[in-house]
Order: sequence, then structure tokens, then C-alpha cells
Amino acid sequence: MQQPNYTDLQYVNGALLNSGQAYIAASLKDLGYRLFSGGFINFNELTITPSNLTIAVVAGSNFRLLDGNGNLAGFYGTTNGATTDTLTIDFSSFVPSSGSQLVYLLASKLAITENPVAVIGPPIGHPDYNPANAPFTWNFETLDSIQLVASTTAPDNVTTFEVLRTTLVAGQTSITSYSTANARYAQPNQSVIVYAGNPNGNLAGVQGGNGVTPSIVWDTSDNLFWVCTTTGSDSTAVWTGAANLQGNSSYTFDVANAVPGTQNAIPITQADTRYASISAFTRMSSYTSAGTYTFTVPAGVTKIKAIVTGGGGGGAGCTPAGGNNYQSAAGGGAGGTAIGVYTVTPGTNITITVGAAGTAGAAANGNGGTGGTSSFGAFATAAGGTGGAWATNVVSAGGGGGIASGGSINTQGGEGGDGQSGSFIKDGHGGASWWGGGGRAGSSGGVAGTAYGSGGGGNYQLAGAGGAGQVGAVVLEY
Repeated sequence: MQQPNYTDLQYVNGALLNSGQAYIAASLKDLGYRLFSGGFINFNELTITPSNLTIAVVAGSNFRLLDGNGNLAGFYGTTNGATTDTLTIDFSSFVPSSGSQLVYLLASKLAITENPVAVIGPPIGHPDYNPANAPFTWNFETLDSIQLVASTTAPDNVTTFEVLRTTLVAGQTSITSYSTANARYAQPNQSVIVYAGNPNGNLAGVQGGNGVTPSIVWDTSDNLFWVCTTTGSDSTAVWTGAANLQGNSSYTFDVANAVPGTQNAIPITQADTRYASISAFTRMSSYTSAGTYTFTVPAGVTKIKAIVTGGGGGGAGCTPAGGNNYQSAAGGGAGGTAIGVYTVTPGTNITITVGAAGTAGAAANGNGGTGGTSSFGAFATAAGGTGGAWATNVVSAGGGGGIASGGSINTQGGEGGDGQSGSFIKDGHGGASWWGGGGRAGSSGGVAGTAYGSGGGGNYQLAGAGGAGQVGAVVLEY
């Protein structure tokens, strides 16, 4: 925390201003305390160099300590008016006369003052002028800095935090080894720490938070999340391989012991509403080419969201008869779409069908073809759109939209635009599907549907074929 530091002889009431500033600082500290647990931020910016029985620590500009009271301290040194990014700590007094001694390098907050200014007091003529006032130097800024001390007392992780530890033995003259594995990092409060790893194998990555117990473990063998309902220790059956979680990268989640009856872990399925926030779909499979497929439900998957769209109908073609008979052929309708979330059983096979696109109507006055039906097993079905029509001397009907069923949401595909014969031209555009617009009508040839399941446009004015519909689609999320 950085804040101004006022004195009365700066033509202000210093006590009053400092009190207001302290109130603001206290509010920010309270916010930090509530949102985060104490620890280091950007710990990797420290450079640690032993020399004989001293250790020099150099900190980068982003290194911070958030203590358990919400104080956010930077690395500015320990002397008023003299900031520095380097501190040297002497361990020589901790070398024991016999045996060995565990010594910690601890960090804590220390308030120092910086930015000196000359205070001369009010000038002659000012109501507060006092000839007895002597000019003095005042540090205008108070900084929350980090002090480092060597200690045999373990950190409390509220006001003191471990940077490193080393073991000294009798007669030792230099520090040859130390460990930062137990340094504690600031973590969001009430957060969920997720680890990925193989059952009975080492967890992936660094132990998050260095001392924060994992809340959830991903079992890559069974494709399940496990919620850990107890903290990790040697006495907890689900945790094996180490005495604590603080920075120990060999700590293991033993899925063989993680069974509901032991009350130390709970398996989560996507149907478990207690943990809905972590049951979101994370994988997707899409089928966008006409045909039949087999989908095998993966292990651990019990819910699948399916979007099923039928194929789009083709637009009609036409050849004007000449004179003032300006014909336009109708556009094809779009396929319907069913959307739903379905309960499935891992390991079962589900047949998926993707409806083909409706064919384009021939230039010699041909109707467009109907799109194929798409389906997701017996769960959901979406019919294709019908093709656009051609007729002589009458309005030709646009293709109808396909009907869907089996979804929580069932939408009918958009209808194709009508065509006509006569001295006026109507636009026989293709119907729009749930995925987007259909093909436009075109002189001397309609345009094919663009989005999945959309209809093709009809032809108008000059001789030409209609546009083909677009193939349907089945998209799964699980």
C-alpha cells in the first residue's frame, strides 16, 4: 500500500487528512483480506544468492506479499528514505554449537516512509505564521514494504510467510542448499483448485497454492471428477505419498481408495446437481456430411446435448417461354432443427444420420429435391425441407420447412420464397435454417444454400437450374 503522509505545517490539518487516508487504506485491506488468502505474488521474480552464511535476495518490480490482514507490500527496503530492491540476511548467528538447526527466511510487512520534502511552515502574513517554527524534512509517502528476517520460528501465514528454509549444522561456514518449496502463494478465497493426473500417479503441474488442498481431482482413467471432502494427509486414505500438500509435487490422489463409503472423496457425474458449476460440457463432436455414423458414448459421460438439423430443399429451375413471360422458380425450404439434452449410458452406441441436401431443380423447368432427414438415435429427428416448385403461368410455391421432434426445442425450417410466371418477378429465395440463411434467387441460376440445412434459391428471368439445398448437421456436446 502506498499513501500520502501529511504534516500540519503544510498549511493543512495533517491529523485530519491522515485519518481520512487511513480509512481508505483500511477499506482496501479489508477487500484484499476477504478476496484472497495471504501469500506471495510473482514469487518467481525473486533471485536468491547465498554467499558464505548470508543470503542476498533481489526482487523484481512485480513481486508482492499479501498478508493475512489484507496488507499488500512491495519490495522497497527497510530504511526510511532509501528504497532498494536488494536485501542481504545474515544467518551466522543461527549456526548451532552442536547438532543441526532448521532456519527459516521469513517475510513480513514493514511500513517505511519515502519522498522527502522540505517543510518551512506558513509565511509571514499567514494567520498560522509562527517565527519559532524551524524548517524540517518530511517524508511525504508511506510504503508497505517487505522485510526479511532469519528465524527459527515457523511462519504463521498471517503476518509472517516463509521464503525459504535451510538446515544449518555445527561448524558450518557457508549455506550450500536451501528450499523454497514451502513458499505460500496468494490464492482467491473460496476457490476451487482442480488437479489433473493419472490415478495412483503424480498429479500434473505444480501444487497450486503451495498449501491449498485440492478441491477436485480429474480421474483420467475413468473420466470422472472427484470432490475431495477431507484435507490431504498421511491419515487420509485417498491421499498417499507425502506428509502434506505444501509444495510437494509428489503428492498423489489414490483413486482406488476414493470411494463414497470412505467419506473422503465423492465421484461427480454430469447429472450431479450439487456440483452443476463443473458439469459443463467440455467436448464436441460434429457430423456435417450426409450419411450414417455410430457414436460411442465415452466413459463417464451421462448427458449429451444434441443439435439435429435436416437437409435443406433444393430451389427450382425454369426456362422462360419468351415474350413478356418472365418466369421465376421457387426456393427450397430449410430443414427443421431439434435441440435437447439427453441422458445416455457410457459405452452404448448411438446411430447418427445426417440428411443430404435437396438436389437443384433442372433448368428445363424442374422442381427442387427434398432434403434428407437427420436424427440422433431415437432421441431426436429433424425432417429436411421440401424442394421449390416450378409451374406454368401460375405462382409456384416455395418449399416448406422441415418439422423437428424429440428436442426440448423443436424449430421448423424457414420456407422458400414463391416463384411466379408473368410480367413481374418474385424472389424465390431459399429458406433459412437454425444455422443461418438460404441461397438467394439468381438470374440464369439459383444459388445453393449456405448454412447447414438451408434451402437453395430458385432461378428467374433467364434459363437456369435452381440452387441445391445445404446438407444437414448433427452436433453433440458432452
